[in-house]
Amino acid sequence: MEAEHLKRLEAKEADHIPAILDEFNTKNADLLVFDSFRTDNLWHELWLAIFGILDDQRFSHLHTQCLNTVRILTRDEFSLQTNYIEQEVNTLLKLARIEVGSLKLPATPDELKQQESKEPQLEPSQAQSEVIAEALKCLCNLVYQSSDCRRQCLRQHCLDAILKRVASSMRHPCALEYYDMKLLFLAYCIGSRRRALASKSI
Repeated sequence: MEAEHLKRLEAKEADHIPAILDEFNTKNADLLVFDSFRTDNLWHELWLAIFGILDDQRFSHLHTQCLNTVRILTRDEFSLQTNYIEQEVNTLLKLARIEVGSLKLPATPDELKQQESKEPQLEPSQAQSEVIAEALKCLCNLVYQSSDCRRQCLRQHCLDAILKRVASSMRHPCALEYYDMKLLFLAYCIGSRRRALASKSI
């Protein structure tokens, strides 16, 4: 990415953001080798610039596009391991609507029904569902690539939030349900497999 484009993202120049992200996402759609992004700390600066936009509700109409960029960046295992990204993971949990702090997690199916009757949830719009699904894709990559991210998600009980969404009576798009289940699988099964391997090695 050109330095001028990065500066425009950091400055949140609304007129230029869509074109810059579209060019980046198209050019790097299949990128797997990130050596060039580790020069001059480009990966981390771009990461922070994108999350600066995601944390700003004025640019909510660009969130899906921003999350596509984040999804590409989450393929870089080395950068994920060498940069502190806990705050950004929290942002993704919020965008995926599995931030436990804002949820009341029921203990039983009956409690879930009671909660839904007392506090009915509005079904997300198509645009909101796209943002949720894109955030889930990013979290799937993070959980797969980084044990720290996986532990953070488990620590914050995001799996409980996903199970609540899956068990609710509200209908969700198939893509959203698919990535809910994929994140559940990755977070639980990878952790279980590694614990099993560790116990065998001991």
